[in-house]
Amino acid sequence: MENNEKTYGERFFMFCEDIQGMDLINALQSLMALFVEHISALSADSITCIKSKVTEWMNSQAVFMQALFEDIC
Repeated sequence: MENNEKTYGERFFMFCEDIQGMDLINALQSLMALFVEHISALSADSITCIKSKVTEWMNSQAVFMQALFEDIC
């Protein structure tokens, strides 16, 4: 929310508490969906940079991890 002064790091840890009861696949997908939702509000230059870094990260992951997030890239 716009009036929330928490940093993204604080929000990440709050979200981690919410997903503790989930299995790994659903937790990772939920976390990445939240990430994608929040970067959509950034400038085009920032989004391009972030997508590049995410793609690099994805390419370094095992095949099963890449399959979990194929919609992101």
